[in-house]
Amino acid sequence: TWAQRRQIFGANVGRDPSQFLQCIPPETCDEEGENEKKDDFLDGWDPEVPEEDSLNQGEEKFVPGQKVRHPKWGVGRIVKKEGKGKDLKLTLAFDGQGLREILVEYVKLEII
Repeated sequence: TWAQRRQIFGANVGRDPSQFLQCIPPETCDEEGENEKKDDFLDGWDPEVPEEDSLNQGEEKFVPGQKVRHPKWGVGRIVKKEGKGKDLKLTLAFDGQGLREILVEYVKLEII
């Protein structure tokens, strides 16, 4: 078998069949499409997309110089803010821990 489409880094990409498929004797294979399944399990599915304001804990509330609490490293200060949306990255300074870069999407920060 072979996947006609794959998801790579979030994008659907068409793929060519493997060169090894040519090595399989044709009489051992099903006709093209004979065993294909219909993806009707997704019919009527409407994904719930969060509003932009709820994504990434509201990036506008993070300001360099601000104190935050990290669940593992404790209290720190925002040194630098880069990117936006899912790519919002903060550089935080922690006493005894040094500088740490985090993606806000993956860490629940509490503003102090």
